Amino acid sequence: MLGGGASAIYIRGGGEEAAIGALTGSGAGAADGGSELGAEFVGSEPGAEFGGSGAGAADGGSGSVAADGGSGRITSVNGGAGYVVLDAGHGGSDPGTCEMGIYEKEIALDITLIAAKLLEEAGVEYILTRGEDVYVPIERRIEIANNDTTAFIVSVHCDWYKHKSINGTSTLYNSGDEDSKELAKLMQSYLTFNLGTVDREIHPHKDIVLLREAQVPAVIIELAFISNKHDLSLLKTDKFKEQAAQNLVEGICAALA
Repeated sequence: MLGGGASAIYIRGGGEEAAIGALTGSGAGAADGGSELGAEFVGSEPGAEFGGSGAGAADGGSGSVAADGGSGRITSVNGGAGYVVLDAGHGGSDPGTCEMGIYEKEIALDITLIAAKLLEEAGVEYILTRGEDVYVPIERRIEIANNDTTAFIVSVHCDWYKHKSINGTSTLYNSGDEDSKELAKLMQSYLTFNLGTVDREIHPHKDIVLLREAQVPAVIIELAFISNKHDLSLLKTDKFKEQAAQNLVEGICAALA
């Protein structure tokens, strides 16, 4: 929990680590139980809200990282160079969804940290919005995304719904943003490989704050439904977390190729 303190944001790449900026907790938003996705997203009806738009198969996507002059800089899906921002959803006083004592914020962070290690091994430079259990205001996450060094942002989450039978993996993007849509298609095509979840495809949204305010391609990954018994049994395992992180990284690298 940030409170009146500060927590560094870490950039990694090329075997080096440096702290940049600080999170002051000055951003608006409810500290207790509020989702950084925006109140309008909470409790949305999966079938009606998501509209049934399909995910397309990715063309090409060798999984290699495109480097600029060997510097480790990477190229995004919209042609710009920069860091990949990995955003572990929720954190600190904002637990996200919860079922049977399992918190979304913890699963999101576990998978994000595994993915970060794999990105570092692949030579991809990245920024973590949080590397520990702290509350990061949505305004700060958007600020990190909207800087000159960002290629795109991937935010990691778990889903929840009142009807416990709903399950699966999906990727969300801002409606009308073609770059984000292409990134969502690519990420979704990699995400479900060997994951054991249902492919719920990609879905456009217009009222999710992070997606709407990001000035770079942005997607939210909903790994699985924490409210579904089958999905929850997967989310609790190291095997699932490692496979999800691997799929996430392969999708990122394909987007950078």
